Amino acid sequence: MIPRRVTDALPELEVFAHAVQARRPDDGTWCEAWTVRDILIHQTGNAEELARVLTAHLAGAPVETRGFDRENPYRATIDRELWSAFHSRCEQLVEVTAAAASDASPHDEVRWTGRSVKVPFFAEHMREELVLHRWDLTGDDSIAVRALTES
Repeated sequence: MIPRRVTDALPELEVFAHAVQARRPDDGTWCEAWTVRDILIHQTGNAEELARVLTAHLAGAPVETRGFDRENPYRATIDRELWSAFHSRCEQLVEVTAAAASDASPHDEVRWTGRSVKVPFFAEHMREELVLHRWDLTGDDSIAVRALTES
């Protein structure tokens, strides 16, 4: 069960989670050469990295964004532990974005992948990642089409 505060902040999380759970971890996806498990690993790493970078910014000790090697520890986990890590990292991201909403200006600049982004980017980027990678799992179902066409 995903906590309400998490689904409120990341409303796309629940339909993403259902799409993952409806498939086997080794099923292929529309993202060439990626399995369902690979996408879950990627999303876990995304949530972790977004939270890590924003947390460091809030602490006044900015860090550089890590590359996709940040996903390597999750490749070694069993599926149940990966699923738990995904939920935990999403919860951490929601906590830090809530803290940022109250403690930082939405106009604050934060370094992300070699560029500067505003504080609200962090939750928004995760939401976009959930939409995009859900499509990788489902293709053009009605939920994906609607989510991808929203502005």
